[in-house]
Amino acid sequence: NENTLIGNVLDALPTDARPPARSLDAGIDTYPYAFDNVGGGLVAGTLLRDIVLSGAGLLFSKGDGTATYKTRRNRATAVSSLTLLNDMIDLMVPSSLNNVFNRVRSTIHPKTIDAAATTVLWSASGETVANPSISLGASITVWGNFRDPDVENRLIGGTATVTPAATTDYTANTAADGTGLDRTSSLGVTATAFASAVKFVLTNNGLDTLYVTKLQLRGKGVYDNGPRTFEAYIVKTYGDRPIDIDLPYQDDVYLGQDIANYLRDQFDDMDDQVEAVEFIANRSATFLAAALQREPTDVVTITETLTGLSSTNVIIYGVDLTLEESGELRCRFTTGPAAPYAFWQLGTVGASEQGTTTILGF
Repeated sequence: NENTLIGNVLDALPTDARPPARSLDAGIDTYPYAFDNVGGGLVAGTLLRDIVLSGAGLLFSKGDGTATYKTRRNRATAVSSLTLLNDMIDLMVPSSLNNVFNRVRSTIHPKTIDAAATTVLWSASGETVANPSISLGASITVWGNFRDPDVENRLIGGTATVTPAATTDYTANTAADGTGLDRTSSLGVTATAFASAVKFVLTNNGLDTLYVTKLQLRGKGVYDNGPRTFEAYIVKTYGDRPIDIDLPYQDDVYLGQDIANYLRDQFDDMDDQVEAVEFIANRSATFLAAALQREPTDVVTITETLTGLSSTNVIIYGVDLTLEESGELRCRFTTGPAAPYAFWQLGTVGASEQGTTTILGF
């Protein structure tokens, strides 16, 4: 699930880099394989982005630093927590089509898995792994990224890895080129496999300096061989405005199409889009509470006569507070379009009349 994967990434961060608290919605998607596209040097932010995109959720930091994840379902069913009725001091609406799209293409990634755990996911031999040498009683660590054995420069994932076996998966010698004495029995090998990489700890338990002349890990390869793209399109007078969305860990064909439909309906028109809204927070108790309590993913309803906005729901993406010298506390919400329609919530009056007030959620 998304929340589990996000938690795994946060847990892998250095202690001083982790958020002080977490509030993660229970995930609604299950990904059979994830992190299979990870190579060396990839930053945590990229992994978090891939997880969130795959489920069309939203990950953000609250004002107190809490790492918060909202699923697409909880975001779409959120009710408005504030109404602004011609009482804002600034309102930004789009003046261009930069964030308007009437053709959305979403790509999912069903994975192909080897039938047997016999594929060499990573290997090295000769001086590739022989240097540096391992002195008596010492240990070294070797990392390797899984690669397609048929396409050397293609990174893959791996699963069902096999515990390395002497001679078959590793050998050691007193000479770097393997012409010395066989010391394989003196080499201790511990392999820790991850989704797309392996960590070897190699220990010299013998009486000579050792050179590792062969090292490999076997298992089942996980391949991204057949990405599938779905499209949602509606004719608009402004022409063709396409956008491509990649869902790296998503493999559900129905969700691939649903997400494309949802995003198209959310962004195919700019009439109801609001980029930002600002109001004086200490003008009233209601506004002050909103400034201090509202967080990203909360919904605000806006009516503004000049622009023609009428009970338009927007979602908060960011909150900025500015205390002026005059004593005014200004609150500015960076916003985007909220859910384009209500979702069916079984048993909830006004939200469970399928086809009348709502449509099936996803």
